Amino acid sequence: MRSRAARQSAPGRFGGRGFTMVELLVVLLILAILLGLVVGISKYVMAEAARKQTESVQSIVIHAATRYYETTTPSDYPGSDANGCRQLMTTLYNHAPSKEVLRTLPNDAWAGSGQPLKDGFGEEMQYQKAGGRGGTPVLISKGADRQIDTPDDIRSDGQ
Repeated sequence: MRSRAARQSAPGRFGGRGFTMVELLVVLLILAILLGLVVGISKYVMAEAARKQTESVQSIVIHAATRYYETTTPSDYPGSDANGCRQLMTTLYNHAPSKEVLRTLPNDAWAGSGQPLKDGFGEEMQYQKAGGRGGTPVLISKGADRQIDTPDDIRSDGQ
């Protein structure tokens, strides 16, 4: 029979080839760093996708408003600043040439007449009838921070 000291220092049935605590901690640290990179990159990609969707929705609605302007007498852009996007969207939806343009909107941006127009971040956009360049209408999204009048706001006129 072997002594206790001999049994403790003798290699086990795995031949003594295991990971040390330091090696396990290094592997965990590497995994944590990789996870942090993946999470950061995915947040950036999602924010960019929402931004592009917002710009696309704004482009479609401004195109519909331009169709409205071109086909009504007297020529005027729809809605008013006071009633915002809901009135704008209802007016455009009830105007046949503009309605055709609005059919290309994604369902999560606008659910139908009387509903708010939403940006890619799920927030209601603001409408200003003559707030854009040259007195044209402008749609404004709060952007990723969901606060108005901050540098990340997304405007349909590019300002």
